[in-house]
Formats: sequence, C-alpha cells, structure tokens
Amino acid sequence: MIKSFISLIFILIVFKNTLFSQPDKFVNNQDPYQWLIGASWVSSGAVLNGGGLFENKFELYPTRLFVDYHIYGPWSIESAFALENLDFDSSSRFSFDIHSKYSLYNLVSKSWITPYLSLGGGITNLNTAFLTGNSFIGVNLILSSNLGLQMQTGIKLSPMSFKQNSYMQHSVGLIYKFYKFEKNQNDFDKKKHKIRRKKIRIKTNDKENET
Repeated sequence: MIKSFISLIFILIVFKNTLFSQPDKFVNNQDPYQWLIGASWVSSGAVLNGGGLFENKFELYPTRLFVDYHIYGPWSIESAFALENLDFDSSSRFSFDIHSKYSLYNLVSKSWITPYLSLGGGITNLNTAFLTGNSFIGVNLILSSNLGLQMQTGIKLSPMSFKQNSYMQHSVGLIYKFYKFEKNQNDFDKKKHKIRRKKIRIKTNDKENET
C-alpha cells in the first residue's frame, strides 16, 4: 500500500509538470487563499507503545476530512475529522482536531511547493475519549490554481495514558483552494463623467430669464 501511494505521488508530480504547465492562470505559493478543503488517506502507529510507524494501513478511501481558513500572511486555522480502523484490535478511532498552521513558503524558491507547520489539539475516541496535543509538519504541492496534493506527518500526545494513547499520524490527500472574490477595478468616475446642466441665459426686451 505504501508503494502504491509513492507511485501515486510521483504520477501526480509528473502530471503537474506536463498538463498544468500550459499558459494558464497559475497561483504561486505566496498567493493567499480564503478557504481550503481536503480529503486524505490516513495511516498511523503507536510508536511510543512499541507499535510500528505505519502500524495501521491506509484505507482504500479517504478517512480524513479537513477545512482550512486563511487568517493573515502565513497564518491559517484548520479543523479536521479523522476515522481510523485499527488493524491490531479491529476497533475504530475517531478524532476531531483544531490546528494553527504557519506556512513556510518563504523558505523555498519553488512556486509549486508550500511547506508548513501545524500545532494544536483535539479529542480522540478509542473506547474512551481523551485529549491530545498535536504537532505536524507537512507540504502542499500545487497542481493548478485550485487543486493540490497534501502530505503531512506528526504526532498526537495524550496526557491520559501517555504511551498507550499517544500515536503518530500520517496522511496523503487532495486539497482544493477557494480564493476571495475581488471586484474588477472600474475606472469609471461618476464625478468625472457626470452630466452637468449648463445654465442658459435668454435675453428678452423686459428681463433676462435664466434656465
């Protein structure tokens, strides 16, 4: 399964360099979006409890949904929901997280790659609910002005049963960006092009009328 995802990433990068290299509007990594949504495949591992790095395999369908809102400059905030079917005991793990993300676009010269850091917390349910503190590092690969590929990895640490509940989470998925609508600049100045009525004076024998 991991080899399949590596192959998928390679195909998407090649696809980006061929199809999307056509002369079209291309948004670089410094252009701020307004909203970003995504769906990703998830794998995880309880490495602190003796588990493997990819202990739980990727599903055939995306199991993590997330929404990202751009705040200002490199800062954005993300909320995410994930469902994982654990292989070691056939149970399911649900999680809901809120993260603050910081873009590192100024560290790379390529316009189609955007690394980022993500810090936050959330709540996870695995037989019982517990809180986690989360730390992730990831990268967005921009395929077109709106479509992209996201890869990230990180760790979720729980203060409750630290070794048992803490785990690493990895995800690969697709993202779609929405940009703020901007009205086209209109140089039509109402004052400049305003029709003005001129006063016409008509002289008569008795008096001077003004209209």
